[in-house]
Amino acid sequence: MKKSTLIIMAVAALAAQLIGIQPLGAQQFFKASVHAEGVSTNHAGQFTHHELRNHDLIRQCAMEKGLTNLTGLSLVYNRTADAVQVVSGTNHTLVCTPLTFANGTWLMNSNGTKVQRLAWVYWETNMTANGTLLATERYAYGPTNQLVFFSLQGQLQFAVPADGTNGPVIYGGSIAAGSDLDEDEDENSHHHHDRD
Repeated sequence: MKKSTLIIMAVAALAAQLIGIQPLGAQQFFKASVHAEGVSTNHAGQFTHHELRNHDLIRQCAMEKGLTNLTGLSLVYNRTADAVQVVSGTNHTLVCTPLTFANGTWLMNSNGTKVQRLAWVYWETNMTANGTLLATERYAYGPTNQLVFFSLQGQLQFAVPADGTNGPVIYGGSIAAGSDLDEDEDENSHHHHDRD
């Protein structure tokens, strides 16, 4: 009896890996891609434009944690936590959580394969909402009702509060996460320049 249970658990873990769902306890992780354009003001009162991508979130998280080596760090959507997280390695060890989504309104179709949602966005550890997420989630299930496909596509608008000498930044952009996300993140895409 114990041997058959172990075999079933091993087959389930292998199947989850093959379809892109990485189990860690009850958590489900999916590749994520965030791209947002931001605006703030500089010391002269001029608008400064920023770009926020996966690499920027990973680098900022690493700096906050005192990490100098970014190798093995990746950006994922943790469906269980409903959050965008920076994780380390294939076992998805949590490093930090840049964005968390919570509450709001959910509308689901009759067969449970599509959800329209409006949720609050929380930046890092802030307890007050910093913006909103308007998104569509899609699901597909296998013959035993296990999740075999997940996709989240949405629009983000949020503010990063002032920090030290840095003023607040208002961002608008997009998020994509899912089983079949093809990450073509340009590691050199960070831009930061002044415009009037």
